[in-house]
Amino acid sequence: MSLRSGDRVEVIIDSLAYGGKGVARYRSQVVFVALAAPGDRARVRVVEARQRFAEAVIEELLEAGDERRDPRCPAFGRCGGCQWLHVSAAAQARAKEEALFSTLARIGKVSPSARDPMVAAGAGGELGYRSRAILRGRSAGGAATLGFFAEGGRSLVGLPASCLVLDPRLDRAVAELSQRRWPAGAFELELTAVDDGRVHATLHVEAAAGYARALDGFPHRILDGRGRLLAETEPQLRVATKLSAAGRDVTVLTRPGVFSQVHRAQNQRLVDCVLEYAALTGTERVLDLYSGSGNLALPLATRARSVTGVEWSAESVADARLGAEASGLTNCDFHASDVARWLGSPDPEGHGVVVLDPPRPGAAEAMAPLAGARPRRIVYASCNPATLARDAGRLAALGYRLARARAIDMFPQTFHVEAVALFVPVDAGRVPQDES
Repeated sequence: MSLRSGDRVEVIIDSLAYGGKGVARYRSQVVFVALAAPGDRARVRVVEARQRFAEAVIEELLEAGDERRDPRCPAFGRCGGCQWLHVSAAAQARAKEEALFSTLARIGKVSPSARDPMVAAGAGGELGYRSRAILRGRSAGGAATLGFFAEGGRSLVGLPASCLVLDPRLDRAVAELSQRRWPAGAFELELTAVDDGRVHATLHVEAAAGYARALDGFPHRILDGRGRLLAETEPQLRVATKLSAAGRDVTVLTRPGVFSQVHRAQNQRLVDCVLEYAALTGTERVLDLYSGSGNLALPLATRARSVTGVEWSAESVADARLGAEASGLTNCDFHASDVARWLGSPDPEGHGVVVLDPPRPGAAEAMAPLAGARPRRIVYASCNPATLARDAGRLAALGYRLARARAIDMFPQTFHVEAVALFVPVDAGRVPQDES
């Protein structure tokens, strides 16, 4: 008999699912259990039942699993900022790696020839790593509640006195900003740690009136709901990210409020993996799609004959050009364009290596023209295993095979995982695993 809503049963948690919940089995049904850890034995109550699976919550933890730990956060379980503060780092890494490779197999019907080891954040990178955070805010006219939406909902959960995953500079900024006088209403606030020790604030509201006063002393930008600039201080301010490539340092310059990786130490490891998979010798013309501010393009340019970056955001393209100049790189150029449109234009010289790092929806529109150009290597960085798998399946149908793949833990204490995948033409032969 299938479980029904309201049923209470005893289960043992086997693993963690992408999305954050624990996975158990009761008779023939899969049961997803909120706030569970591997090895937990618990009495749970079913809150939603379907034919093949059920959703449940823990009513009584009968025996804690070996991977369970104290989350040390009073907002844990309500705040949507973290899902796995109560789970050991080792269990998180296993779950993320399994999520990547099982999703590739289930959705894309592909498996890599070489499954490279997970790049974990390490003991020093598991907490206090978020150098950029998008918060929600609300005020009745006075002090503001700043925090994240509740897990699985839209209600606002205020941050505790100290958030374990925020860079300490952001933590201090939240404490100060929340006590200021804000206009009544809701808003979105993006905080970015800047190199000089300050914190930049990007505020999204419908009208700027009264908000500049709340941000006094913080470099800031105020944008309306359509992204139009309403007010700005220090427009020349950039976040400088130092990256090492081939024994040479480059500087990526990014305007605060524009996308950048939140975990700076793991970002270097992401770059290292992309360079390894690209296997450049100095003779290649590289195309970097969704190139942003040059986070991958600039390191690639230290090893390639030339790099062409394509990015829809004109602001990011301008920053990439500034970063190339600051890094002394003269072999890269950047273009503000839609990626699919760019790929549809003639390219008489061709690019032997293509790197892409699309947003969460992936790059479905780019797969056919990309495969049609027949680069010898496609290096795909992704923050979404599902869309990576979808696109990998499409590349497989277009004559490419998945040669290597690796998970990178860019987001400790959450279920999110970064991945890098290498695709080569099916007739390219074996790709050496130690090639660099």
